Amino acid sequence: MRFKPLLIGLALCSLSVQAENLDVWASQLKHEMESNYSLLNQRVSECKSIRKDFDYSKALDTEWYIKLNQSEKRTVIQYGFAYASQQCSLKERQAYTNSLMNYVAYSGDKKPLNEWLSILEGDKDLQQKVNQIGIEDTQTFIASYLSTPFDALRLLKVQGLF
Repeated sequence: MRFKPLLIGLALCSLSVQAENLDVWASQLKHEMESNYSLLNQRVSECKSIRKDFDYSKALDTEWYIKLNQSEKRTVIQYGFAYASQQCSLKERQAYTNSLMNYVAYSGDKKPLNEWLSILEGDKDLQQKVNQIGIEDTQTFIASYLSTPFDALRLLKVQGLF
C-alpha cells in the first residue's frame, strides 16, 4: 500500500515530462516550418529577379496562339505567369508544404494550413478560363514560350494586350 502514492506521483511526473516534451517537439516542428517559409520567400524574391532575363521580344507566333482573341491571349499570359512563378520555387514550396503538414498534424494548429490553402486556391476564375481555352494547348504553349519567370504586365504591353 505504501507504494501506491509513490506510483501515482511517478505517473504524474511522467505525464508532466511527456507534455513538456510534446511542447518541445511542436516548437521544433514550428521552427522548421517557419524556416522553410523564409526559404520559400527568399526563393520567390530570386524568381522575381529572374524576370528581367526573359526575352520579351520573342514572338509568340504559334498557330494556336494567333487564333486566340485578345481576352484569351491575356488569360494565357496570366496563367503562364502564375505557372512559371510557381515552378521557379517548386522545391521550396514542397519543403514548406511538408514541414507545414508535419507541424499541423502534430500540433493540431490549423491556422497556418488554412492560410496556405487560401493562397493555393488561387484564381479559380483564371483556371476556369484556361479550361475553356484548352488546358493541354495552353500548357504546351507555356512550355515552349513562358516556362521561365517573366513580368506579366510588361509582356502584355509588348504584345499590345494592355
